[in-house]
Amino acid sequence: MPTVSLKRFTPTRCPTCGLAQPKDPLPPPGADDAIDAYRRLRGRLAREEGVPPWRVFPNAALRALADARPTRSAQLASIAGFGPRRRENYGRAVLAIGRKLRA
Repeated sequence: MPTVSLKRFTPTRCPTCGLAQPKDPLPPPGADDAIDAYRRLRGRLAREEGVPPWRVFPNAALRALADARPTRSAQLASIAGFGPRRRENYGRAVLAIGRKLRA
């Protein structure tokens, strides 16, 4: 009978904090102005609240924000991952970034 060997999945770890890196990493800083703007906002909000950035909003929502660049609350409501709580907590700041990017 043939033998089967299984490979163990080892996630890539962050060199700073040791946490597993996301499966869908964002482009490097400087590659996309919109993603950079929302990333800076997410980082600032996370520091203010003392939580990891992904708790403010995940990478998928960050990408969707960069693509849509919402300027109105109705547009923000259509973005997956931005429910009523996130819209209430971060909506004004996110919409301000959208307006700045569209100007």
